[in-house]
Amino acid sequence: MDRALLNDAIGALERVNRGLAPGSLSEPEVNELLARYARVAKLAAYGTTVLSGRLRDARTVARVTGTSVGRARRTLATAEALERTPELDEAMRTASVSADEAAEIARTETEAPGATADLLEVAASEGFGVLRDRARDRRLAATDRTDLADRQRKARSLRHRVTDLGMVRVEADLEPHVGAGLVARLEATATRLHRRTPTAEREPMPRYL
Repeated sequence: MDRALLNDAIGALERVNRGLAPGSLSEPEVNELLARYARVAKLAAYGTTVLSGRLRDARTVARVTGTSVGRARRTLATAEALERTPELDEAMRTASVSADEAAEIARTETEAPGATADLLEVAASEGFGVLRDRARDRRLAATDRTDLADRQRKARSLRHRVTDLGMVRVEADLEPHVGAGLVARLEATATRLHRRTPTAEREPMPRYL
């Protein structure tokens, strides 16, 4: 590896950052530069991922990269998948996919071998949300139904915390037959309350939910 070349690239980017003044740019110029910066981020993510894989320690990776331990673990999982999946490695090496896209594809390849090629095509033409949904569908399709039900039961949980505003935030993972019914009742009741409220006094739907 040419470390001098990497240092030159870092120095060049630092100089570009010092001269970056978004407020003076037109919208087309902002779009163009954003795309270029996004490509730089993708290229850098490849190096971060494969080098993290050599360390194999989530806490060290988290400290060096300034991310959470949870995100560091996902990076390590992606690094392991890259070693087994040359086409995903090449896609990430050439900035064809982002770190998040690569992590989603890597996870799916582990649970549904052979999914990478199709998901790379999705990543090339669709947004991350579509890729995430397609990847989830591939994983579910590859899972034995009995095993899936057992995994879902073991994964049920509820977490709560206090937000910066002092609100109580609740997050729950419910089995489909429980969650679907609960969501249906919530949405039906919220919709009814929303419709009953005079137009001038209506609030956004999430508040009724």
